[in-house]
Amino acid sequence: MSAVELVEFKCILICMYRFPHSDMYRFLDKLETQIGKIQSKRKKLLLCGDWNINFVKDSVQLQAFHSVLSYNITNTVILPTRVTKNAIFQVDVMIINKQYSNNSIEVVNLRYSDHFAQILIFFGEQAE
Repeated sequence: MSAVELVEFKCILICMYRFPHSDMYRFLDKLETQIGKIQSKRKKLLLCGDWNINFVKDSVQLQAFHSVLSYNITNTVILPTRVTKNAIFQVDVMIINKQYSNNSIEVVNLRYSDHFAQILIFFGEQAE
């Protein structure tokens, strides 16, 4: 995990990676701790990274992740972020506070990686 505060935007950006077979509940516990700290500061939150949870297919891991969304945050990535010959995955996330969910997200295959890039066009205004 790495984090940076974007002071001008009153935003904290956290990038996290979860190894494919690591303990999901330990990961979610660390994630919830960080979300709680940031929300107590009343800053915008942007979480991103490859969490190795396939958001395309229902699973125990996905159900466990949905409990984290009770923090009034939402995943803005709704398109596949990794496509192979055998499967389509959405394992990369870009999560933001729901009140800022009027932002636009693009998923682009830059051909530099086996994952597609996610580009957030951040408007910064609260949704009405």
